[in-house]
Amino acid sequence: GRVMTFLKETGQWNNTLMIVTADHGEMLGDHHSWGKSNIYDAAYHVPLIIRDPDNAAQHGKTVDDFTETVDVTPTILDWIGRRTPIEMDGKSLRPFLAGKTPDLWKDYSFSELDLGDPQTPSLWQSEMGLSLRDANLAILREHQFKLVHFNGGIAPMLFDLAADPHEMENLANDPSHAATLLRLTQKMLNHRMTFAEHSLSDMHLSETGVVNYDPD
Repeated sequence: GRVMTFLKETGQWNNTLMIVTADHGEMLGDHHSWGKSNIYDAAYHVPLIIRDPDNAAQHGKTVDDFTETVDVTPTILDWIGRRTPIEMDGKSLRPFLAGKTPDLWKDYSFSELDLGDPQTPSLWQSEMGLSLRDANLAILREHQFKLVHFNGGIAPMLFDLAADPHEMENLANDPSHAATLLRLTQKMLNHRMTFAEHSLSDMHLSETGVVNYDPD
C-alpha cells in the first residue's frame, strides 16, 4: 500500500508496471505438512497479479491459462522493449495484458524440487538411499491430471485433479490410467528436451559474424 501511495503521489502510477507474486506457497497443515518442500499444489500454486497501465481496459480481468514464474522476467523485459535472452525458458505475458491469448500457449505447468543437501545428507537422501544428484523430483500439471516424477528409481504419482482436487489418491498403479501416465511422462520428457541448455544454440556463423535466430 505504501509503494502504491508513493507512486501515485509522485506521478508514476500510470507509467509503472505492477506485479504481485510469490516464489512458493506454504503447507499450513495440508496433508499434515508444514513448509514448502513437497509435491502438492499448495506449495506451487501462487498468485500472479499484474497491472499494466497501458491496458486499463483489462484491469480486473482474470486469466485461467497456465503461467509460471519463469514468465515474469520475460514479461518485464518485453514491457521495457528488451529482448528475452535465449537462456531464459519463460515467455512474455504481454499478449494477455492486452486481452489476447498467444498462439500455441502452454497447456501445463512444470515445476522441479531438489531435496538433497551437499553437506549433510537430507532425510530424503538418507531414508531413500539416494545420492545428491538423485534426490529430486519434477511435476507436470495439466488442468485435470498431475504427474509427479521422482528421480532415483522411486515410483511416480498421478492425480486426477477433477475427481480428486485435494490430491489424496495416487492413480499411478491403476491400469485404467496407464495411458495417461505414459502420455504425461512423454510430455515431461518433451518439455525437458525443448528447454535444454540453449546458450550456444539457435545461431550460425556467417561471413558477417554470428547470426542469432528467434525460435518463436
